[in-house]
Amino acid sequence: MTFDPAFDAKFVYVADTGNHRVQQLTGGGLFVDQWGSEGSGEGQFREPGGLAVSSTRSFVYVADTGNHRVQQFTTSGEFVDQWGTEGSGEGQFISPADILFDENDRFVYVLDTGNHRVQIFTSLGLFVDQWGTEGSGEGQLKNPGGMAMDELRDVYVADTGNHRVHKFTRLGTFRSQWGTEGSGEHQFRDPGGIAYDQVNGRVYVADTGNHRVQELMPGGTFVKEWGTEGGGESQFRSPEGIIVDGTEFVYVADTGNHRVQRFDFDGIFKTEWGASDGGGG
Repeated sequence: MTFDPAFDAKFVYVADTGNHRVQQLTGGGLFVDQWGSEGSGEGQFREPGGLAVSSTRSFVYVADTGNHRVQQFTTSGEFVDQWGTEGSGEGQFISPADILFDENDRFVYVLDTGNHRVQIFTSLGLFVDQWGTEGSGEGQLKNPGGMAMDELRDVYVADTGNHRVHKFTRLGTFRSQWGTEGSGEHQFRDPGGIAYDQVNGRVYVADTGNHRVQELMPGGTFVKEWGTEGGGESQFRSPEGIIVDGTEFVYVADTGNHRVQRFDFDGIFKTEWGASDGGGG
């Protein structure tokens, strides 16, 4: 099972991948609501991945990974719209893994993992642009797993299959990259989620295969890391999703332990929620 979180001003939304649903919780982890079931109809999911919450229009957009599409809901879980079919053309997807908005929610960025690219849409699902091809060169991607955007609207992509992080302009122009495969500082193994903290100007990477979180500067300079493999507090098993709430906390989807852990910006454990048996709430 995978969890991948997002948040708005009041709630945390969790893409509960193995249960094919979205859960809505308070920032402290108290259950509020849920929606979705396994299937391909409106409001149904197959292993949903990343999700994003529109700050200006109060909508939740979900990367419905197994159905190769994006679905749009109100924050109370009412189905609004969907777009995308399986394929490699414009507006088509293969296993989309993550989704984000730019400032003022003008455009939706979808990480089209199976096609090794990023696609950009209007908030209504109209195709705008795309970038990325499969490979290991500058600006190329291999099964990317997560995205984040900073206050300058540069886009950070966790290039999972290449064990590195890419930095692009909002239009897809290559800026820089960092990381190699390994377990040392500034190295990664299958990095999944990535988040940007606009308060402190830091990039947080869920270093999935190393069972830890790495904190870096926007230029890639290593700052610190936290986490070891295990099931205790501040330990992880294949963490994937990661977000920051913009004020105090970092939320980590501790995938292999079927829970979400919450830390402060210094990596100090605060709380957790979820169940090892995959139960809800």
